[in-house]
Amino acid sequence: MIVGDAPDMARSFAGAISFNPSGFVAGDSVLVNVSVKNQGVTDASAWIKFFIKDTTLATLTAIDSLPFSLLAGETKILSKRMLFSLNEGFVLTEIYNSSPIETDLLNNNDTLRFTTVAKMKQNIVINGNLDMKQAAPSQLPEWIGGKIMLGNYNLTVNGFILNYDSTHFIISNGTGKLRLVNASSENIFPMGTSDSSRNFVRINNAGTQDNFSVRVVDYVLLNGNSGDTIRVSHVDRTWFIEEDVPGGSNATAEFWWNTSHELIGFDRVLCRTAHYTNLWEYGSFGSALLNANGQYSKTQTGFTSFSPFSISSGAGPLPLELLSFAAVNKPTTVLLQWKTANEINTASFDVERSADGIHFSSIGSRPSYNTTGNHSYQLEDSQPLDGTSYYRLKQIDIGAAYVYSHTLAVTRGAVGNLFSIYPNPVRDLVTIVFTAADEPRKLWITGAGGAIVKVLDVPRGITSIQTNLASFANGMYQIILGDDRNKLVKPLIKR
Repeated sequence: MIVGDAPDMARSFAGAISFNPSGFVAGDSVLVNVSVKNQGVTDASAWIKFFIKDTTLATLTAIDSLPFSLLAGETKILSKRMLFSLNEGFVLTEIYNSSPIETDLLNNNDTLRFTTVAKMKQNIVINGNLDMKQAAPSQLPEWIGGKIMLGNYNLTVNGFILNYDSTHFIISNGTGKLRLVNASSENIFPMGTSDSSRNFVRINNAGTQDNFSVRVVDYVLLNGNSGDTIRVSHVDRTWFIEEDVPGGSNATAEFWWNTSHELIGFDRVLCRTAHYTNLWEYGSFGSALLNANGQYSKTQTGFTSFSPFSISSGAGPLPLELLSFAAVNKPTTVLLQWKTANEINTASFDVERSADGIHFSSIGSRPSYNTTGNHSYQLEDSQPLDGTSYYRLKQIDIGAAYVYSHTLAVTRGAVGNLFSIYPNPVRDLVTIVFTAADEPRKLWITGAGGAIVKVLDVPRGITSIQTNLASFANGMYQIILGDDRNKLVKPLIKR
């Protein structure tokens, strides 16, 4: 054993690993840098290993090594180009085979977690430009470039967004907004609704200088922020644009979309922007432009106020207001009732039913009164399904265009007595009622793909529990009640 003058080959500081360049996607070759220091008084040489592992640290996806030498007290940056085959995981390094032999091995390893999709957990302000390929280490320390998922948090950039493209952009998947603060009259907001869906918007303001915020959703509602979902003759995207100081703006806006975002009946050769104030206001008809990335866009000038925007190729949403749509669970049937107002060019109503909330078929129809004023309708499902059924209303106009109502869930039979949810669909507070058990249980709420989004403890003897889902994104969820042996599962719609 060498004592006193032994080398101490160690990482030079906590968090010694870094990337250059920072941004990449799976399959890219990336330069990994590690800072090492000989803290002893003897010159020495050694090897360093580089590992790439998945998020469980169980699967090794890449390994390489590099020899190096250091004078006593010297610090070096060691670099190795690695081929990454995943978008999330860990980089690990290990110093070994030191010559002369070192006795202090405590600081010879380091680990860096990385991801190319950063999920925001709080509001973030970036002072300066945000480079989508070079990361933001102080605000998002594990993110190495790629995409940022806003969720329900706001991202403010006091500068510009740089190096955005088809794999580097902001994901708008909740109520969170992207706000750009700079002196430029023109900004592009590189946003999409998922990691594979881009819906950028360009805003050029020729009026009073102002800052804008944007979020995007993958649907269009009849009243902009509310009402039935429009399912025909539109791009199924709504861009919500806000200005810091209302008034004084005179903006041109350009909106991008993919062909997969176009609803049935949409004609990109004859389309126009739609801007909702107290009603939908439409721009001029014209052909959408195709860019080099295979996306289409539509531009409109002269916007002086900001609110929901969409792209339409029809005369607009159906001139019909659905006042209510409800289901009455009777002993042997389910009665569907709805009320409307201002029916103009309305042909009929189809009532559709589904066993899974996804695949629907018609169980009957009613002709429309097709006049102004309020009207009431009803249709009885004489052979309702056991368990949970889903009902929706298809509102059809004379030209065969249509929109769907919200979806109702109705539970019948023994399953409903054991385990029920109300209201369903839900906006915020939901109550789950169930038969008491002798042992504690858990209640899981899962979202798309079965991902667990909330877990609640259910003490023994309890027969109901209430939770707030206001912050959840709209869509289908599963409520699972049980223990390791038995589970009851029911669907829930959040809207």
